[in-house]
Amino acid sequence: MIRSFVVSASLIVCTLIQAQDAYISHLNVPPYIGAGKPVNVSGYVRNAGGPAMTSFKVSWRWDNGPVQEGRSLNLGPSGLSGENMAMFDHPQPLDRTKAGSGTLKVWVETPGDPDRGNDTMKVRVTALDHHATKRQLMEVRTSLACHNCLGAQPRISQIEQNPHVVLAKFHYRDQLSVPAADAYFDRYATQFTPAGVVDQGAYGGYAPNPNNSQWQNHLQSRDAGVSPVLVWAEPLLDTATNKLHVTVAAEFLDRFGGDLTVNALILRNNIHASWEAGPGDPWNQHVVQALLGGEDGDADVIPRDPELGTTYKVTWDLAWPQGLEYTDLCVVGFVTHFDQGGRHTLNAVEACVNRGRAPMEAAWHNMARTASPHAVRPASTGRLYGPLAQCGPAMLSGRKRTQNRAPRA
Repeated sequence: MIRSFVVSASLIVCTLIQAQDAYISHLNVPPYIGAGKPVNVSGYVRNAGGPAMTSFKVSWRWDNGPVQEGRSLNLGPSGLSGENMAMFDHPQPLDRTKAGSGTLKVWVETPGDPDRGNDTMKVRVTALDHHATKRQLMEVRTSLACHNCLGAQPRISQIEQNPHVVLAKFHYRDQLSVPAADAYFDRYATQFTPAGVVDQGAYGGYAPNPNNSQWQNHLQSRDAGVSPVLVWAEPLLDTATNKLHVTVAAEFLDRFGGDLTVNALILRNNIHASWEAGPGDPWNQHVVQALLGGEDGDADVIPRDPELGTTYKVTWDLAWPQGLEYTDLCVVGFVTHFDQGGRHTLNAVEACVNRGRAPMEAAWHNMARTASPHAVRPASTGRLYGPLAQCGPAMLSGRKRTQNRAPRA
């Protein structure tokens, strides 16, 4: 049976017309799934305007296969107005037993709908035989001056604890703002805060979402997704040379092709900055400080037709200010695929020094990362100290090195 509940979406503006107009605003189906592993077909239905919508039905179809009809869902006399959304979870999951790509067509029906042209959403889904665990990239635009952002903090804290999600916060028009981070997030064509984007918009299928109450549900619904590529990151700090070496590497486990880029975000945790919107925790986490690959990522690392078992790697060597301490530094590495008129994060990983505030020291500190048989650590006699002092991305300068390794014998 289709399960549904109505949630507030007061920040979404609609154009009122004379009849109810149902459409699917979000579809929580990952673009890459494991062959033989069923995934739920779920999402949100919204009424674009007019009188309240008291019932609807969602159905789906894979390519030219049979229609999987849902059941009519009654919403009661108050119904669904243009200020609300209803969540649906279709009773029949999508189960592709063999590897391959196809089109998932999902549509909503409601009595008296005058505009049938916006009822349907189509997404490309690929089933993979060989795949890596997928970690979703959750990008959030926030501001210390935003009351709704302060209210979203409990939900953001919950997302921080999700091991399948990598979180990055882009501060907007406050003391933690970074021009490069603003330019990056502006590509999503949204100025409101808070705003959440999953996997860089998932080829355009995930619009920036202001309703933070939905974020956790969206992430959980897409958690069945997989990735064709294994990604790992290794940031190494050397005070002998005063350099930060950030390496991001990728290895494809299944056949894949197209326009691919590698990127890295430098994040900081435990930045003390008070909320302007009201009383709240002044210790800020996952704050974006720099984008090492630029807004689109580095296109010179992975070829259009990557070889299976080959490690594609890029290292950025960054000058770090003398005497600056390093604890609470994190790096997010990710691979982006450009297709279908949009972009999608194939996989992401976070590697951190230490999220605590206790001092630490070591000749080299190997940050937590995914296992990599190819990692090479340069020699050093430097020492590390914490916690990280206040700094800005303008202090960073450096160059990159690209190195690709042949498949293992």
